[in-house]
Amino acid sequence: MKKHFISILFLLFFTLGASAQYVNLSAELRPRLENRQGYKSLLAEDQEAASFVSQRTRLNLAFTQENLHMGVSLQNVRVWGDVSTLAASDKATAFHEAWAEAILSPALSLKFGRQEIVYDDSRIFGNVGWAQQGRSHDAMLAKFTLDSNRTLHLGFAMNADAQTNTKVAYSNAAGYKNFQYAWYHHKLGRLGMSLLFLNNGVNYDNDGQQAVDYSRTFGGRLYYKIGNITTDFSSYYQGGQLAGNTMNARYFSGNLTFRPRAGVSLKLGTEYLSGKDMNDTSSEVKSFVPLYGTNHKFNGWMDYFFCRKPRWFCWAA
Repeated sequence: MKKHFISILFLLFFTLGASAQYVNLSAELRPRLENRQGYKSLLAEDQEAASFVSQRTRLNLAFTQENLHMGVSLQNVRVWGDVSTLAASDKATAFHEAWAEAILSPALSLKFGRQEIVYDDSRIFGNVGWAQQGRSHDAMLAKFTLDSNRTLHLGFAMNADAQTNTKVAYSNAAGYKNFQYAWYHHKLGRLGMSLLFLNNGVNYDNDGQQAVDYSRTFGGRLYYKIGNITTDFSSYYQGGQLAGNTMNARYFSGNLTFRPRAGVSLKLGTEYLSGKDMNDTSSEVKSFVPLYGTNHKFNGWMDYFFCRKPRWFCWAA
């Protein structure tokens, strides 16, 4: 795959170079030595810490024309020594991004393909940059520039495991069967406001019948900056259904950040995520799930909270 990708890069460069406004080829190499002693779950007395070197390698191509933008990111994520020194193949390579964006007018563009989706502080949508593999979605976005201070994005995704001729259950490998969302951002001087509505569909088995339940997350974020002081507030509500159960969950956060000088930040903040009492035997889902956010950024370096699984979420180790 890498051999063919490099050939395509050179072909694009020489074919489009005469008419293209911008072609950029870049690369990223990120090796990381890790010692995991209690990461995600505490070690048992008879267990020892794991040590290894993981590595992310990315080859990125960006192409910009007057009415067309394209981005391709070929990614290899591996652990040193995971294949033989005489290996004939490498299955650790995949496309992290492969998208195109058509600029239909100064006020509207359509972006489709494999892409990172990041909004605001990455609480609901983030690229999880700390993880070597990162996160990207197969989706289509309609991006509206209403004026210099107002932006509206509409997003759509529809997933399947393979090409089929009849309807089959989806494995939820992406974490969802489909979603639709709207994100609106308005900037007023030092004040910024974002609103988000996300309709998230998950495939599940209902007594042998396949069904899709939709949870709905809506809320927003405010931030204000004056001098060296920044404040931000976020609040979201989750309703709808999840695996046949009603959702009723809430989220709130507030932060005050002071930067006395470059490179130094002091922050005071609070965060609340609703949950369910251990003695609560009702089927109602009361635990707030940040879905596709960068949880590592908010919930601690040990990642004891919000570990992501293909279909379900766990809220504590």
